[in-house]
Amino acid sequence: SNKSQTISVDEIIITPDPVIGVYIEGNIISYILRKEKRVLEIGLPVLYNLNISEFKAILAHEYGHYNNRDTRWSFFVYIIGTSLINLLQSIPGPKWEESDEEYGFLLLLNPGYWLLFIYSRLYFKVTSSFSRIREVIADIQAMDLYGGKTFRNGLLKVYINSIIFIEVIERIWVPKFLKEGKVISNFSKFIELVYNLLDRETINKFKTDILSTNKTQNMFDTHPPLRDRVEYSKRFIDSEEKDELLVSEVFDDWDNLNEQVAELYHSRLIHNLNIIVNQELGNR
Repeated sequence: SNKSQTISVDEIIITPDPVIGVYIEGNIISYILRKEKRVLEIGLPVLYNLNISEFKAILAHEYGHYNNRDTRWSFFVYIIGTSLINLLQSIPGPKWEESDEEYGFLLLLNPGYWLLFIYSRLYFKVTSSFSRIREVIADIQAMDLYGGKTFRNGLLKVYINSIIFIEVIERIWVPKFLKEGKVISNFSKFIELVYNLLDRETINKFKTDILSTNKTQNMFDTHPPLRDRVEYSKRFIDSEEKDELLVSEVFDDWDNLNEQVAELYHSRLIHNLNIIVNQELGNR
């Protein structure tokens, strides 16, 4: 996305996960020396029916995080947050079995646990609030470049594609394929097939659900509610730049890429299932 005026990413990863985002890869040393790797992750499931203008708007949002140095901040926040959670889990507190009720009651009185617990909640509340603000700033930058409508349409497609992949493909079709000994051979073609089998009412229900005003914000949410992002996008005029070609047009050898991602998804799925089976056998 040339308009975003940022340093190009070091690596682009195409995955079978229903996500699109940026992050930095490295350790504390590379972070301090500013030698970390910039990574753009693109999940094929979210690209379905996305045109090039909408894709550019979404990328402008993601590249905005690099321009604003949000990825460096989130890297640091993640390390501290993970350390806090691990420390909290290691300190004796109200985590006892039913047979140890007397001992568990004493653990309830551990002041160290409760001090860290309160601090952790405050930490995540503050950092998540700041993260939501950074998301709004990245949204605004993307809409300044490509218009409110283009960004809004792209954002809605990404969200709906993600929900349909999780709720329909992974929960219904993937188990069915496993039972029948089948595999997904081409990722995007399979997603298109599933969409064609869904009626308009079902798709609209998914859209209504993700925009529901009943979904409340909690302190761990790093993004504003989708409904809020949609509403403030209506305040921005639309860009005159329109490219209705689908995103698949910008990828070389699209079908081969989808076949490779399908193989990756299947091998990862089998690997995870083997881990679950081995854990269950070990617990017997």
